[in-house]
Amino acid sequence: MAEYPNWFVEGGGEWYFKKHLLPWLKELNEQPIAVLQIGAYTGDASVWLLDNLLGGHPDSFLTDVDTWKGSDEEIHHSLDWADIETTYDSKIKKYGYKVKKFKLFSDDFFRLVGMLDFKYDFIYVDGDHTAKSVLKDGINALEMCAPGGIVAFDDYLWRSGKEATYDPYPAIDALLVAYADKFEVIEKDVQVWVKHKG
Repeated sequence: MAEYPNWFVEGGGEWYFKKHLLPWLKELNEQPIAVLQIGAYTGDASVWLLDNLLGGHPDSFLTDVDTWKGSDEEIHHSLDWADIETTYDSKIKKYGYKVKKFKLFSDDFFRLVGMLDFKYDFIYVDGDHTAKSVLKDGINALEMCAPGGIVAFDDYLWRSGKEATYDPYPAIDALLVAYADKFEVIEKDVQVWVKHKG
């Protein structure tokens, strides 16, 4: 397996996780937690979540959704996605039943799980960066978030270098307006974090 950049740490994701999830964990008072991550890459964020958020209760679990094929971004074109998936699998293997891996598009996952009317306590949206995909993932994530739960969007300040339709921020801004009655913004910077008011 090759060495890959740890975008979770380099992009500030770990810092935001520590800032928001560790205090929130105390609020949950040791209840089981269901976490969904859209876009798992090599599993760096997954490992953090499993070690720091999901280890306290035997019924807590992480659902990772990714195609492990990358998206239409220049930096993705040169990556060996089969090896990236192997890297992810090697990191996650030791956690056993705590991880549910879905190798498919997020649209297909949400269609599948939406029929079950299941809610997640924390959802991390870090998949395809196009505005259209972020909008769809965001709507699905916000609708599937449990009362009192949190949804976080990565790459709010990331820019494709092309028009805004290829960037996450227009979709995230639209979601903040559309869901202002149900979610309060608790962070808006490199990442955007919102908390369900229910």
